Amino acid sequence: MRHYRNDPRVQRIRKLLLREANCGGDEGIGDSVNRICKRLNIAIGNDPKRRIFPNRLWGFLCEDEYHAVNTRTLDTIEEAVNTCIERETPMFKRHII
Repeated sequence: MRHYRNDPRVQRIRKLLLREANCGGDEGIGDSVNRICKRLNIAIGNDPKRRIFPNRLWGFLCEDEYHAVNTRTLDTIEEAVNTCIERETPMFKRHII
């Protein structure tokens, strides 16, 4: 199944990722995405079978309303973000919704 930007799950994750990417300070958005990706991978235990790549995060950040992510990718990223929030990882602590 494909999940588009109007999906409530995608909107929630997108909102959190955009806030975090914009908090990168002097970093470019690409550096912010790479930093976020590293944190998310740590949150899911650096599992090579479920590794989150930066290009998967771009699917949430791009402005293309027809860009979609598959269920497996959404589940993995959502789990990682929720783990960061549960652990009160500084990255998402200020964005708990």
